[in-house]
Amino acid sequence: MCDETIEKQYWRKFQAEIWLVLAIGKSTTRWDEFKAEVSGIERAKRILSAIEKLDTIISNRDFGTRFVWLTSMVGGRKYPPLNAEFGGDISWNGQDLSSKPIKEAEKETIIPEILDPWPGGASVAQNQSINDCSFVASLINIRSRAPTSLKMARCKSRLWNFNFHFNGVPNRLVQVDPVAVVDSPHIMSEDPLDWMLENAYMQVKNMSSYAYHGSNAAIDTFLLNGFIPETCSVNGATLGQIIKSFKSSFCLITIGTGELVKDAEFLSNHDYPIIGITEGNLLEIRDVLDPQKVWHLQERALLENFRAVYFNWNSPVLFSHHQTLHFKYDSLQNNASSSTIDKPVFEVCNDSPAVEPVWVLLERHLGSRATESDGCSLGYTSRELLPVQNYRGSNLGFHLLKLDLQPKERKLIFCHSDVSANYSIHFYHVSKHISAHKYDKRLSSMIVKDEWDASNDYGPLSNPCFYMNPTFEVTIQSPEHTTQYLNLQLISVGSRLINAQMFNINDGELSKPLFSDGTYEDKLFCRRAIPLTTNTRYQIVCSSYEGISRSGFRLVVTNPHDSDSITLKRIYPQFGWYKHHNRCDFIWKAKIARIKFDLSSNSTSSMQLRILPLRCDPTLFIRVNIFTTDIKIPIIKNHGFSAVPRYGLIIPDLKLKYNESLTLLLERDGPSSAFEELPLRLELGSDFEITINER
Repeated sequence: MCDETIEKQYWRKFQAEIWLVLAIGKSTTRWDEFKAEVSGIERAKRILSAIEKLDTIISNRDFGTRFVWLTSMVGGRKYPPLNAEFGGDISWNGQDLSSKPIKEAEKETIIPEILDPWPGGASVAQNQSINDCSFVASLINIRSRAPTSLKMARCKSRLWNFNFHFNGVPNRLVQVDPVAVVDSPHIMSEDPLDWMLENAYMQVKNMSSYAYHGSNAAIDTFLLNGFIPETCSVNGATLGQIIKSFKSSFCLITIGTGELVKDAEFLSNHDYPIIGITEGNLLEIRDVLDPQKVWHLQERALLENFRAVYFNWNSPVLFSHHQTLHFKYDSLQNNASSSTIDKPVFEVCNDSPAVEPVWVLLERHLGSRATESDGCSLGYTSRELLPVQNYRGSNLGFHLLKLDLQPKERKLIFCHSDVSANYSIHFYHVSKHISAHKYDKRLSSMIVKDEWDASNDYGPLSNPCFYMNPTFEVTIQSPEHTTQYLNLQLISVGSRLINAQMFNINDGELSKPLFSDGTYEDKLFCRRAIPLTTNTRYQIVCSSYEGISRSGFRLVVTNPHDSDSITLKRIYPQFGWYKHHNRCDFIWKAKIARIKFDLSSNSTSSMQLRILPLRCDPTLFIRVNIFTTDIKIPIIKNHGFSAVPRYGLIIPDLKLKYNESLTLLLERDGPSSAFEELPLRLELGSDFEITINER
């Protein structure tokens, strides 16, 4: 067996083992065994070198490592995160691309050497049969102004390995066989490396098909060399800003037309690279289809004919630090509401004593089912994690935020996406004192999940049984007795009109809401800055306007103060805090002014009594008296009549002694309507069982 065949066998095993360890998560023991095996093979020194370069990644593998390996698949092909020089001599996608024979006479043309320095892109032109003007514009800019930013390596075989920037890492391995390129339409260039770059680009962006619908230069430049993409309208970037940016040598700039152009010499939906600035401060641009077509643009021509300016910033020159976090966006879960409590949220911190610039780039991974109309965006939020109504992002799969963090400042940034997709969020900065991480929402919020069903869905505020809806107790615990401002969000699962009301825990009759708002809102009910006294218990009643079916909901309370902790739990205050419950429904017959009930027990028991008319009648007034049945000693004595609270009159802290009977006397007053037949409910919570009998 020849040396080349042996080496290819070990490259195949290298591919299999590294995938099992870094993507599938298998034990590193087999990797160590493979390394030991290769160490003894003289013909596999290059493979051993690649293994040793990856040892640190293997030993320190974590969620992020597995994520970038598992997201290597795009269109059914693997693009592993491996530097070009360690990508190997055989294809990562099954077929051995270098197996097709090649004539000796063709080698000089088809298998080029890398030229150093790489010649500029002045002669490069778009093939009219391929709709990739944005790629060609990007390549012209890169070849002219940043040729060393492209990473590639020629294999021992005739394959070429390229590193592209996508799916969260800068070293996605894309392999090209020069023979396949010769047989395909390609960019107009004398340098076959340009053909292969275009082929690699089409592999990633369009499944190797040259029937392409196009892109834009900001996206394509980022794919090729990782320069940070930024898209602006021509109205949002002045000519002076464009000139200053170009002269800084920190960025590559392309301008693009829209559907309509004023001057017929410009093509619609076409990208034009800026290749220079004249002495008169005019933009020098060229047509990617024809190197001979060059224009010097004044600001008027720019505004009248072009729609967008595409900047790509040289991040290695501008920033010394680059941190990347990865996450999966689930549109079903993360778009359940407009609240940022449902969104991925990240915190970026400046621990420096100086103002520090930070650029934050959101990158949607290739391979998602996003369409041209599907947007993604970054935005600012606060520790209150409140709803956001408008998302100002883009449908390009990228969104850039530029921050200036004040000394010791922390900012929260949320992500929104119209569709489910994998994402990476990049943080670029110059200071080692900048850090970024996924924000722990538990630091400022508490969330409980529950549901409405037939047993607890008692309708809106107008229902006499409103108090029987799901109820929760909330307390802000603090060493100091102060007023804090709490934010409340009630979020339903699915479309449903909902409302939340807050009361003091001792307001059993729910007669004094902390805020008076009977509005029922669809899916999300939010109230901000509710003043609460620390170390005081409050209750929140969650209701739905109409019970259609069983439906889940979440109750979220947030407090931005670090030192205070929120407790939130489900409570059942209907019968007070007693373990024995008794509920009896009666009919108070028409024209009858008085009605009596006997309460008796075999044990001494404390209790709470709720008297609830089941029909709301604002003209009804009642008087309540309670006395011992035998010797008529008054326990509760009232001389006057009073209106009944909407959710019943509560008499707390009653006590019934062993073998004693109490009589409850109810009397009513008012106009004739108050003496109509009235359904009445008595609810009794007690330490021990108590019976209720109507006389």
